[in-house]
Amino acid sequence: MVNMKSTVFKKCKLATAIAVASISVGVISGCADGDRSVSTEGGTFSEVYMPTGKVTGHVQDTNGNPVEGAIVYLAGQDTTTDAGGQYFFKSVTVVGVAGTDGSIGQELVVQIVPPAAAAATATTPAGDSMLSATVTVYPEAQIDASGGGEDVTNPVTTFIDGFLASAGTAVLPILDAGAKGVLRDTLTGEPVAGATLFLDFYGVDDDSSGSTGSDHDDREARYQSISLTTVSGADGSFAFANIPSDGEFELHVEDHAIVENGADDDEGNNDSTINDTDSAPFTTGEGVVTNLGTVAVESIESNDNLNPWVTGVNGVLASNDASRGMLNDDLDGTQGLVIKFSEPMDIAALDANSVIVVTDTAHITATAAYAADGMSVTVTTATAIPADTDFRILLLVDDFHDTGANEHSEGNDLETNAGLDTTVGYDFTETVAGASYIELRLQTFEEPNRSGDAVTVAQESVDAFAVDRVDLIQDLSTSFNDVDGIENAVDLIRFNPALPGTPTAVAYDGSGIQQLNAEDDDDIDTNIDVEGRLEDLADEQLSESGVGGTLSVEADVARINFAHVNASMYRVLVTRSAANIDIVGAQAVSIGAVFGLDGDISTVERDGDIGFEFEPDTSIPSIALILKGVAPGDNVTVVSMDDFGIAVNTSTTLTLIDNVAPTTILQTAYEWGDEVVASVVPDFGDGGELSQIGNNSAGAPYLAITPRLLTTPDWAADPDVAAYRENVFADDTIGALNELFIGNQTDTDAASPTFGDRILSTSAAVYDSVAFAAFIAGDLSRTVGIAMSEDVALTGTPTTTGITATVDTFTVHNDVTQQDDGDLTNADLVQVDVSNVLTLANVDFDGEIDFSAAMTDTATTPVAATGANAKVVIQDRMPPFVSSASYDGDTMTINFNESVNVEAGDQLGITGATITISGDTADAHALLADRSVLTVSLANGDYPDMNRVGIFSAGAYEESGANIGQPGANSTSGHTELSWGPVEDDQGNEWLDYIGTGENFLNTTGLFFAMIDNTGAMTASVTDGTFTDSVTLGNAFTVTYNLSHRARLTAFGIGLAADATSMDASEVAACFTLTSAATIDVAAGTNTGATISANGRTIAVTVEVATNGITAADTFDFTCNGGNFRSAWDSTDSVDPATSTAP
Repeated sequence: MVNMKSTVFKKCKLATAIAVASISVGVISGCADGDRSVSTEGGTFSEVYMPTGKVTGHVQDTNGNPVEGAIVYLAGQDTTTDAGGQYFFKSVTVVGVAGTDGSIGQELVVQIVPPAAAAATATTPAGDSMLSATVTVYPEAQIDASGGGEDVTNPVTTFIDGFLASAGTAVLPILDAGAKGVLRDTLTGEPVAGATLFLDFYGVDDDSSGSTGSDHDDREARYQSISLTTVSGADGSFAFANIPSDGEFELHVEDHAIVENGADDDEGNNDSTINDTDSAPFTTGEGVVTNLGTVAVESIESNDNLNPWVTGVNGVLASNDASRGMLNDDLDGTQGLVIKFSEPMDIAALDANSVIVVTDTAHITATAAYAADGMSVTVTTATAIPADTDFRILLLVDDFHDTGANEHSEGNDLETNAGLDTTVGYDFTETVAGASYIELRLQTFEEPNRSGDAVTVAQESVDAFAVDRVDLIQDLSTSFNDVDGIENAVDLIRFNPALPGTPTAVAYDGSGIQQLNAEDDDDIDTNIDVEGRLEDLADEQLSESGVGGTLSVEADVARINFAHVNASMYRVLVTRSAANIDIVGAQAVSIGAVFGLDGDISTVERDGDIGFEFEPDTSIPSIALILKGVAPGDNVTVVSMDDFGIAVNTSTTLTLIDNVAPTTILQTAYEWGDEVVASVVPDFGDGGELSQIGNNSAGAPYLAITPRLLTTPDWAADPDVAAYRENVFADDTIGALNELFIGNQTDTDAASPTFGDRILSTSAAVYDSVAFAAFIAGDLSRTVGIAMSEDVALTGTPTTTGITATVDTFTVHNDVTQQDDGDLTNADLVQVDVSNVLTLANVDFDGEIDFSAAMTDTATTPVAATGANAKVVIQDRMPPFVSSASYDGDTMTINFNESVNVEAGDQLGITGATITISGDTADAHALLADRSVLTVSLANGDYPDMNRVGIFSAGAYEESGANIGQPGANSTSGHTELSWGPVEDDQGNEWLDYIGTGENFLNTTGLFFAMIDNTGAMTASVTDGTFTDSVTLGNAFTVTYNLSHRARLTAFGIGLAADATSMDASEVAACFTLTSAATIDVAAGTNTGATISANGRTIAVTVEVATNGITAADTFDFTCNGGNFRSAWDSTDSVDPATSTAP
């Protein structure tokens, strides 16, 4: 129990009261700090010697009864208490003075001895015994200062003598109480016998309320020490007799801790509670034995609860804190390895399987023996462990425990030091077959290596690690050789140290493609040319293959390798050959990765050389280095060093080379290219199964043949190159096809003021059949550039496959900086002459030009393009041209230079009208064997009523000598401007793609063809040879009308259909008039009627006469619609046929 009253004696502080006597001893000037004082300023001089006073006090028992006859001792005097328990002392010398500077002095002790207990007599019992006690008193005199004012240094002071001090009331307890109880074990409930118990006496309660707050009138008191001990019996019972009544006690049991007793109600001030958690002791009653009930105790023991651990192994070098301890050079296991422990171990627990010694590959026979003190065990191997061998000593935890055994435990098991002993870092916990071991990882000493042969360094072009997505690209071309497939190379370690002059290292990323390629940078950016070119090609190949994503290419990364020799470490130096510049520091070259590394890579500077050092992994025979930031021509040297860091041998210098093949790249083709051949499934098949021959050109760039190649940039023959460029490439109406338009028909009438001029407008992009015939018969040869990944050289003639046009005169044109429109570029080209670019597009599409066997790069050691897929595949991006077109009334016939596809809803334009392709027309066209001819039909509703004169207003002339597919005489026929923008060829090309603003388009207005009108003005001829006066009653005659246009039958006004093929008698009589005595027979069975030809241009009318026969001068005429046949081909044209007169 923790209690503020922790001693055997009760202590109360006496607050001394000063009895004030009105006795003026004297007045002096100064301070009363000693026997006498002398004034230095004012007043009179007086002295007072040995001031005295009186002390009184009171003695009573715990019930407030006065104690008579108690002897009281004070300062060499003694007296006895009277019947009222009072005592009194006179002439007690003052021990303290309360002066102007504070109180000085000390307390006096008052000793109170109770009267002896009266002996028992025959008639009276024995008297009560009491405890003696002491109190303290502080007799003190007082000085009192006055007068003098605040400026007086020593004011007048009065000394007061003759006090009366009270020592208060001393309470003496009677020894007539007792206490008892039973000790029991808190775990078992069994009685605790033979235990020594003692009571700690705190003091007494001086009133009947049980409160101890006012005892002794707050004077300090101490009680006589008494021995209050007892021993528990066999049944655990104990008892205390003759202990102070109204006393406060705390119970203690030797070698035991009290847990609780039966009367414990967990209240801190319960007088009957014995509990080490309560805050107050129990209090005895007067003359009674207090029963404490069951007192539960538990035995106090001191047990070893700390686990032992290994503090070291004799002979392990200073690198004890490493994860593997190395033995000194005098130990190989046979001398005995002494394993030291943190405390004595249980020697008897050691047996044959307690210690196991193994290397990484084998068991080592060993014995183990404890030292006599158990502080160490010696493990001795039967054979020597070879030098530089990693081995382990495993200590079975079940057999290694300390000597702290008790009734509850056999001892504490061995464990790792867990940071308790920082000198050992090579102990680990290991579980084998369910058993726990403490594993000591050790290594035998290895003599330092002082040798290192020179290595032979070689440069590699590819590593052995395929990377997801990249292997697809690499399969297509060796130009994507990758020297750092680090994504899948788990044994490679990336590193890029901060180099001298470089505050922060840039993280090295081994993803994508790394290679050492041409270092050219011919444009204004800071990137190597070949990097961007290969990235664009790879991204397009990934997209076309369906994989998607992007791929980075770094062309300043080299991979070197060498066989590991007997060196301990290697230093790598990289210099630039131009002036032997150290580029490791100057240009921040770094080792990106090392395959075969043991530990870190460090940057070092020795003897002016800056390089990289690393320790090899001796289990890997070959070492590969990835060098980032290098260029072809840089020199690499590898220095072999020993264990002491001394350079022993130096390799021959390896000069890095561009070892990547050149290839064809995306061809811009005026921004209509940048595509590759779709990656397809390779060869597959088997007997009786589906089979396919793979496409060897998969992934190859397309060479798009576009209309821009029809331009003829003959700059040398033009005195104003800038003006020519503007004329050809500006957003005008003729654009790059002016070579086509200049072939249009000219005025051949020598008498005409426009003789020799082109008839069609020169302000519109329109051409006619004459112009196209001249265009395709003219010079369509062009020189075309094919872009390469880097500077190249030709070693032979590239091969072609599937190309009928002549492709020859291959010429290298590296480092081109300007396009044909004057814009800046950066290209390495091979120029090729093509005999006919129109044929190359329309006929030779999917043909190939292959440079693989005829091209190298321009590196110091040229790399051939073999295996680089260095080819281009011809792509038709040339829309279809109209070669001729005519309006024939019922149809429009449009001839193209290649097969075309139309769909329902496609719209063609003519001046002032729109041609909308119907479903019938589209379906019919799709079934044609020759789909280069498109026929649109009036009957199918492809075009509306025509205002022929208004539409065909672009000039009336005969297309002399060039009327290809143009039927009939047409010297007076007009032309209209036909547009066919949405009509596609079989490759999906259409002119709408090329009509727009900007240099990549031909013009802003469109492309037009001069379609000829083959119908002319509507005419009519009449054949009436049977209409004569020889026709008698009941006989018939026939008059035939021959029209140059289809007649608009609906205009007859009698309900005929547009495609009617006959008229009955009443319809004939309604539209035709016979002026004669005869009449038109319309009776039933008459021969009167008319037939209409399928083309609507021939109407044969037969009339059977009634009433009379035909006589001379009779007439027959068409009289519907005002007597005019209206044209079905021209809404503004009609003809009045001649009237027939009978001869």
